[in-house]
Amino acid sequence: MQPCDELKNLVLQNYAKEGAGEVMAVVESYSRQDGVTVLGTDPKEWFEGYDAIQKFYAPVGASKLEVNVDVLKAYCEGTSAGRSTG
Repeated sequence: MQPCDELKNLVLQNYAKEGAGEVMAVVESYSRQDGVTVLGTDPKEWFEGYDAIQKFYAPVGASKLEVNVDVLKAYCEGTSAGRSTG
């Protein structure tokens, strides 16, 4: 895997949207393809598939989420896969 500024910028943009109360806009940005996964901060927080991601975010609604990131690393492999850690 290689460092990926494109993915890093997307994650930062999504955090900014969450902070502005545009959480559902972030959800809409996720792929509908099989294999899309969101990992939470707890090891038990794995949300696989668009429907599971949507259900995870639904209780937040239009609330603003504050996300603080000290270090964000994003990696891509090929042209369609990536992951970020922060």
